[in-house]
Amino acid sequence: MSLFPIIPPFVAPVTVSFIEDAVDLTDLTAYTFAATAFGSPTLDAGKLLLGITGRRGGGTSPNGGISTVTESGNSCALVKAQGSDANVTELWQLHGRSAGALGSIVITFVNDQNKCMVTLALMKDAAEAAAATASSTANPLSASLAIPASGAAVGVANNADTGTATWTNLTEVVDADSGETMSYTMAQKAVTAAETPTIECQWSAGVTSSNMCLAAWTPA
Repeated sequence: MSLFPIIPPFVAPVTVSFIEDAVDLTDLTAYTFAATAFGSPTLDAGKLLLGITGRRGGGTSPNGGISTVTESGNSCALVKAQGSDANVTELWQLHGRSAGALGSIVITFVNDQNKCMVTLALMKDAAEAAAATASSTANPLSASLAIPASGAAVGVANNADTGTATWTNLTEVVDADSGETMSYTMAQKAVTAAETPTIECQWSAGVTSSNMCLAAWTPA
């Protein structure tokens, strides 16, 4: 029997921080966002998160979603996707990204879109795979998400109309209008103790078609 207390190793808690968002209102299948669109940030090492919203050209349903995402030529991985009608919201990640300047981001959709919105966040000290994901197309957007102890959660959502978003149980970091009848938003939260909140995103007006994706990560 040890005469000394056994001290568990320190596990760094997950942190997440908003970087910037950008919009392209061009009719395209593949969108290229230069680093300047996000203010040319230099990032710490960690997980780059990309919340992406698109609307299919002509309002055609279904949207079809995103086929590939890259940053500086590095392939990102899909975390969660949710579409409804001509719209789609997806959450992608580039895990294990080295510290350095943000590079160009290329987003390729399955079908032609008439707009694309991107919101970036940096997550540090997180495991590669999400511990939990959820999505919603309800009004209000609502889903339960298990957030692990010392972990963090991120939510992204859109609305095919104008209006502002109000989040419950996540902290909003961006709430924007694309300028062409499409709104988008991101929210996030880091926790100390594990919790399983019901997360909601309520649009102020004009809810015609909306989507939400949620994901949570444990510490690495």
